[in-house]
Amino acid sequence: MSSIAAARSIVEAGQVRRIAITSARRFRGLPDLPTVSETLPGVVLDGFFAVVGPAGMPPEIIARLNREIAEYLKGAEIQQRLIAFGLDTDGAGTPDGTAQSIRELQEHWRGLARELDIQPQ
Repeated sequence: MSSIAAARSIVEAGQVRRIAITSARRFRGLPDLPTVSETLPGVVLDGFFAVVGPAGMPPEIIARLNREIAEYLKGAEIQQRLIAFGLDTDGAGTPDGTAQSIRELQEHWRGLARELDIQPQ
């Protein structure tokens, strides 16, 4: 498993071929590449980026950063550049939505670790 960008050179050299992507939906840059979950329903491993700041950051600063980033991500040029890097985005989420996503991911992986009896190291 590798990111789209990291595997690009060996794919283009014909050393490996892509067979599926782990995201919940197909990647816009490779629309013919199926997702793993199309064969194995429920198998999804999405990545994400989040912009974070120090605890106690003023809410008005958080709101402004969120607005500015959301506007930037709407641009056609940045969308094309992200796809060229193997990244896709629905745009900026909200600070509360990001916090909720992080909590859900933490619980998902903690639950899987408990189920598989994996002990923290």
